[in-house]
Amino acid sequence: MKTANWTGLCLLHENEKEIYGDTPQRCHDIIVTMNSEYVKAIFDPANFVQCDVETYPEAYRLLEKHIAYMHIKDALYRYHSVVPSGMGDGRVKDILTVLKGKKHDIFLSLEPHLGNFVGFRDLEPGSDTSNIPEGGPRQFAIAANALKKILDEIGAM
Repeated sequence: MKTANWTGLCLLHENEKEIYGDTPQRCHDIIVTMNSEYVKAIFDPANFVQCDVETYPEAYRLLEKHIAYMHIKDALYRYHSVVPSGMGDGRVKDILTVLKGKKHDIFLSLEPHLGNFVGFRDLEPGSDTSNIPEGGPRQFAIAANALKKILDEIGAM
């Protein structure tokens, strides 16, 4: 990724839900309107799912040349709830497979936002799942392991 010679910085826009830049078309509008090689996109599959947007290929293909950073987070269309990557509808594995072939660096960031999600009981047998707070070390470990599994499956580890 190129950065401004005089600052070493790059401005990133995330497709955060409930803001103007929440859909691929509006993310694209922001980046193209800014018309700067130092403005790039953060691609968050879960946020697109929570906006009922098809992450791949639709959103990814539109934003592909602008993506510099990806949040590793997944969600379900049905409930809009966040789940570990690979367990939702965000097509995280498909997107990472394509990104793996890119000739430039893409930064990944775990953003697990996990609480008592569908399937938690299967990953943590015997755990009390009645009142699990969002985040924390257990949820982060689950998110990290889900990412490691995907990276292993696509040969990126």
